Amino acid sequence: MNCETQACHIAFSYVVPSIGLCTALGMYLAPLPAVRRVCKDQDIGSLNPFPFAVNATNSISWIIYALLKQDYFIFFTNFMGYTLGTYETLSVLTYAPRRLQTRIIQTWLAITCTAFLTGIVCFAILPQTLPTTGASIANTLMGSINTAFLVLLYGAPLTTMYNVVKTRDSSSINLPLAVASIVNGGLWFIYGMTIGDPFVWAPNGAGAVMGVLQVVVKILFRGRRESDTDSIETVVAVESGDVDGWEKEHAV
Repeated sequence: MNCETQACHIAFSYVVPSIGLCTALGMYLAPLPAVRRVCKDQDIGSLNPFPFAVNATNSISWIIYALLKQDYFIFFTNFMGYTLGTYETLSVLTYAPRRLQTRIIQTWLAITCTAFLTGIVCFAILPQTLPTTGASIANTLMGSINTAFLVLLYGAPLTTMYNVVKTRDSSSINLPLAVASIVNGGLWFIYGMTIGDPFVWAPNGAGAVMGVLQVVVKILFRGRRESDTDSIETVVAVESGDVDGWEKEHAV
């Protein structure tokens, strides 16, 4: 995206990502009331902490990418995501069923190790072995891995929408969070287009589209049990795309 005026450049290069940072922070803070409730009651109830771990570990890979690109907006956004995601995960992990604890730890280790090993390759190996093209290859490698993680993350709600269409009950979709994902994804899509980085605009554009689909499904299929299932606990479970699996694990 080319800006011909200074005002346009400032708006899309600084104002838009600053607002995106704030909206991302709001989404990271959204589960805190449910987390505090779990700690107070010492009972996890219907809360699924798996998305907290996924968000935190996904943020690690984006922090590494931000350091490669020297992009402070991406760095601070994902630093907040990692910090809050880690806090939320560790706060409720003790109260989760053992099977879910194991799954979270395995996922955490797998994504973290992948990110750090790739980071070592990008920072230490490629620049030394390929002085002229190493930096470009490193950006592409880390960006591709981040995109793969985000595709998995954004693909999770598809399961939820399938169940909504099947049951004709959209009460499991939280409208405010769906709208927030549209705004947040849209802002980072604009920023990615501005800096010409497909690894930023492509996955965030997909996230915004996913939010639009959730809003459409929410409107088409009115929920039947809004008071019971539209709580933040259910929303967090839904965001993992593993509602059925969570119910089975929670019953163990």
